[in-house]
Amino acid sequence: GGGPTPPATLQDSCTHVPFEEIAEVIRRETGRPLPELFREIDSTPVAAASLAQVHMARAHGTNRRLAVKVIRPHLREEVRSDLFALRMLLRVVGFLFPSFEYSWLLPEFQETLATELDLVQEAVNCERVGALLSDVKGVRVPQIIWASSSRSVLTMEYVDGVKVNDAAALERRGADPGQVARLVSQAFSKMIFRGLVHCDPHPGNILVEVSPDGTPTVVILDHGMYRRLDMSFRVAYASLWRALITGDSRLGRDATRAMGLDEDLYEDLSYIFTFRSPTANAARGLGAPMQRADMNDVRERYRNKTLADVNDLLRALPRDMLFVQRALNLVRSLNRDLGGSSAQRMTVMAQAALEALHSSSVQGK
Repeated sequence: GGGPTPPATLQDSCTHVPFEEIAEVIRRETGRPLPELFREIDSTPVAAASLAQVHMARAHGTNRRLAVKVIRPHLREEVRSDLFALRMLLRVVGFLFPSFEYSWLLPEFQETLATELDLVQEAVNCERVGALLSDVKGVRVPQIIWASSSRSVLTMEYVDGVKVNDAAALERRGADPGQVARLVSQAFSKMIFRGLVHCDPHPGNILVEVSPDGTPTVVILDHGMYRRLDMSFRVAYASLWRALITGDSRLGRDATRAMGLDEDLYEDLSYIFTFRSPTANAARGLGAPMQRADMNDVRERYRNKTLADVNDLLRALPRDMLFVQRALNLVRSLNRDLGGSSAQRMTVMAQAALEALHSSSVQGK
C-alpha cells in the first residue's frame, strides 16, 4: 500500500478541466511552450479540486518527478460572484437569527481566498515555512521549481509518501506512528509561536516519507493560506500556556486580559485548550487522563450555555486565536489517529511556548 498520494489538498474528485485549457494557462502564464518546460506532462490530473488541479510531469535532464498545480481558468470571476452570494446569505441569516450573526467572518474569507488564488504567494509561503522549521529534524516542505511557476502555475517536486493519518501504512513501512504524531505536534506548535499558522489544516496536506530503516519525515504540503500572527497575541498566547503548565492563575488572567478578553474567561480558555480546569492541570499535570470529576466539572460549567453564548465567546476571541485553534484541532485528531497521548501533545505545545517566551522570536529583539 501507500503508493503515490495526490499532493496538496486535492484529494477531492472534482470534475477536471480539459487538458487543452490547462496547457493554455501554463503557456500564457510562463510565456513558454510545454515541451520547453517539461520533458513530459500527463494530460490526466492526479488530483482535481474546486480551485486547482495537479498534473504529474518530468523534468528535463534529471527526469525527476514534478507536481504541477494549475489554477482553473475563469476561477477568479466565479469566486467574485460566490463571495457576493455568501455576503448576501450571511446578511439574511443575521437578520432572521440575530444571535447567529456570522458576517464578521467574511473579511477573513475574502483575505484568505485572495491569497489562495495566487500561487506565487503559495510558493513564497512554502519556502518561508521551510526556513521557519529548518531546526525541526524530520519535518520539511517540497522544493519549489521557480523557473516553471507563476501566479496561476506552481511547479514543485512530487512527494511520494504515506498519508499522515494512515497508521497501518506507516507501521507496514516500519515507522512509529507515535513518533509521527510528535513531529506533527512539534511542527505546528513551532509555527504558531514563530508567527505563522496554516489556515487549511487537514490530513491531505501532510505526507510522511519513510526511509528504509523506518525513519519518518513529515512533509507539509499546500501552503496556499497562512495567517501571520500578531506579536502581542503570540506573547499573550505563550504566557497563557505557561500559566497552564505552572498553575499560575494570576499570569493566566493577565494573559487573558492582554488578548482583549475579560480575565474571568481564563477558566474557559483552559477548557478550550486542555478540556480541563486550571486547577486540574496544576494538580495533575497537563494532559493527565481525564477523570469523572473533570467531566462533571465541564458539564456543570456549560450546562446553561446557549449557542448564542458560544457565538459571543467566539466573536470576542482574537481572530488569531480562531486560526490557531483550527490548526490545533487537526493536530489533536491526528494525534488520536496515530495513537499519540494528550500529555505528549500538550507538553510539546507548552515546551514551544516556553521556548518562545525565552527567545527573541516572541520578544521581538
